[in-house]
Amino acid sequence: MVQQTLHDILVRAARPHDIGALSRLLADSFHTGDGAMRLLQPLFQLGIREDLRYRLQRPANQYACLVAIPRPRQPGGAEAGGDELPSIVGTLELAVRRPFWTSDRYIYISNVAVDSGFRRRGIAQKLLQASEAVGRSWGLSRLDLHVMTDNLPARRLYARAGYTVRKDDRSFDIFQRSKRMLLRKDLA
Repeated sequence: MVQQTLHDILVRAARPHDIGALSRLLADSFHTGDGAMRLLQPLFQLGIREDLRYRLQRPANQYACLVAIPRPRQPGGAEAGGDELPSIVGTLELAVRRPFWTSDRYIYISNVAVDSGFRRRGIAQKLLQASEAVGRSWGLSRLDLHVMTDNLPARRLYARAGYTVRKDDRSFDIFQRSKRMLLRKDLA
């Protein structure tokens, strides 16, 4: 199998027919588990599918779901109208946020996920670069996201992409999960 690189990947806006593949990718990325938890995977996928269906109906200047797909290798591939669509290997979501106490608007990035078989190939980096372009096209100059403090690969990725720590969230968590950090990137 030839390992794909950053240049072999196309980033585009998600389409309604992507919802099934997206729900599988997100469930596999964020709801992993063994044994009985693995049996709940179809339920997680169903919930994610319905959430995505709703979010994809939001106005295009308020929300975007970006997907990374392998670039079609032959003329007449899926992007050129062929029958078979390439699989989705990565995704992230962008939403405009405005706290009620200020008029400041910014983009919040969430659900950054890359298929486990395609990690460490620059896909998340390419998705982050595309999110900057979307932010600029929306006339916004700030991107925020949260990362779990114990997710060192993601923290390194965001640091290389120019995100800086704004604060550690010290929220009460009854499940005693890892704490998270708010990161920010200004689009100067």
